[in-house]
Amino acid sequence: MNPREKFLSENMTFEGQKEGENIIFVLHQHPWTLAKLAFEMLALAVLVATIFMFFGLSWVFFYVFAPSFLIGGYFVLRGYFTWQNNVYILTNLRILAVAQKGFFHRKVSEVFLEKIADITYEIKGFWQTMLNFGNVLIKTSGQEAAFEILKVDNPFSTSQKITQIVEERAKSQNSPKKERPKII
Repeated sequence: MNPREKFLSENMTFEGQKEGENIIFVLHQHPWTLAKLAFEMLALAVLVATIFMFFGLSWVFFYVFAPSFLIGGYFVLRGYFTWQNNVYILTNLRILAVAQKGFFHRKVSEVFLEKIADITYEIKGFWQTMLNFGNVLIKTSGQEAAFEILKVDNPFSTSQKITQIVEERAKSQNSPKKERPKII
């Protein structure tokens, strides 16, 4: 079971949830996706420390440190905010991707389970292989990768769970419905 996967109780809801729609699981991107931001902040800290070594507590250090602190803080806050709010929701009817692009920019995509034709996953590169995270690509009938679940932990397990839900949904729709006897 994916440790970063959040299984939600039945009383959890989201904006735009349809009648009879239940959340099965919610995924976030792998925490390692924050590594680039961490390395950038480390480089900024090294720059500030280097300036401090050469100039001490002078006006040069102050004019470099204060803006660096504010700009670095903004980027750390923005990076964590977008990571925390990039969410993939699997329900019994559809898959939703909420892509938070910034503080005031959000994109929501969805694909209904009936439209899914193919599910593949890819793990690309050294770090994704070592840390077991990657992308799940979902194709709908007649389209190339119509939907991508990016940089999630254990993409094999995620693709298998989605496949299982899609198959269960297809079986439930194809099974003959029992008609109630008519009372005259």
